[in-house]
Amino acid sequence: MIDATRRDISVHIGRWWYLLIFIPWLAISCTFDHKGDKTSGSHSTRDSTHAPELHSLYIVNEDKLRLRKYPDRRSGIQSTLSYNEMVHYLDEQTDFEDQVGKYSAPWLHVQRVKDERTGWVFGHERFVQPFEDITTLREKQKAHGGHITLFNNLNRLQLNEKLGTELHSFKPGWRFSGYCCTDSTDAVVYCRFRAIHPDQKTRKWQILTCIWDATNTHTLRCDSTLLDAR
Repeated sequence: MIDATRRDISVHIGRWWYLLIFIPWLAISCTFDHKGDKTSGSHSTRDSTHAPELHSLYIVNEDKLRLRKYPDRRSGIQSTLSYNEMVHYLDEQTDFEDQVGKYSAPWLHVQRVKDERTGWVFGHERFVQPFEDITTLREKQKAHGGHITLFNNLNRLQLNEKLGTELHSFKPGWRFSGYCCTDSTDAVVYCRFRAIHPDQKTRKWQILTCIWDATNTHTLRCDSTLLDAR
């Protein structure tokens, strides 16, 4: 009787050792699979400079603009946005307005271009403003037959490389953010961007909103404004 009981205990202990070995192995396997899927997805996103789905574009007017997790000034900060940075507007805003200093506005749901992080920004144009609506982007994409690429705060050499031409209108120190359209051969044929340059003497930002069109003898058209330097 004692031997039989010992055998039963041995069997149960054997089963428990099997579970103690198998369950952690299973958990580790699931964890690795999950990370692998996540890494694969983020890798494919980083390799592409255009979003799989088009959204209206906004541009940031404040350096270190806080991207919050929820539409609330006390919410956690996801990241900070740079002056002149392009973001996707996710077609969602609060049905109420908040007050920041002397400004009143709703919160906007946006997505960063460089890492696809989403969050909420205070939506007054002093901090962020519309740059291009979704309808126009779709029309440009359809007209040229390629896709849309976005870029943030390129320097002059980087912009020239992207366009495949030399823009002599800009001196060193300018920064450029915007989007380009490609044709069916993946060549850049149309770009709209905002160029900024700080004037150290006047403490003003010189801002140009420009259109470059390769289909029209490589023309560059810009308008000019001056704003207080941030």
